[in-house]
Amino acid sequence: MPNATKVLEYAHGGTSPIATLTLPDNASSGCSIDPKTNNLAVVFDTQVAIFQNELGTPAVYDTNIDARYCTYDKNGDLFVNGYGGNSGSEFALAELASGTSTFTTISVSNSVGNPGQLQWDGNYLLYQSLSKFGKLTQLQVIGSTATIVATITPQGLKHHVSQSWLYDGRLVIPYNVRGQFVNVIGTWDYPNVKKPTKTIRKFDSYKKRDIDFLGVAVSTQPK
Repeated sequence: MPNATKVLEYAHGGTSPIATLTLPDNASSGCSIDPKTNNLAVVFDTQVAIFQNELGTPAVYDTNIDARYCTYDKNGDLFVNGYGGNSGSEFALAELASGTSTFTTISVSNSVGNPGQLQWDGNYLLYQSLSKFGKLTQLQVIGSTATIVATITPQGLKHHVSQSWLYDGRLVIPYNVRGQFVNVIGTWDYPNVKKPTKTIRKFDSYKKRDIDFLGVAVSTQPK
């Protein structure tokens, strides 16, 4: 979990960090783990820090965009979304191909919405827009161009949403029903996102008016 200048690691079900990694800047955002190498990538500002095997001092790469979120695909290629273009306000995507040291900027349509969570769904990049009620776009990247394969909008999302999580055919999204606070969590089957299969509205002793989720992650029992 990125936390300003540090990345905190928690054991499954744990509440206290078991490891801390130090970042070279205090503007950390999204992160992702390469399933092939176990390397950890963390986005901060216009750069990405990559920790080999989640340890030590990271190698730092310039993304050439104002980076926000990142993900690895099945081949170990790292993708980062954010803002770029001549105005610096266009939606942007960049790729660090496995085994290379330089990011390549990828052309992407502004119709995908402002950059939110970026994940690999097994076949495509899944790009979440935080400004369009949970709109998700499947992107296929060929060369330096990202093509829209499909647009997905889970039923029931009509207001604010925050960072989603995709795992094992389930899409988990924090959202709100009214007001400004994101204080409900829903689960949808993916990619057939019809009505949510589960909705969580109560969180132990916490009152909903005191909760405003920024994101969600699924912690699984280690094998």
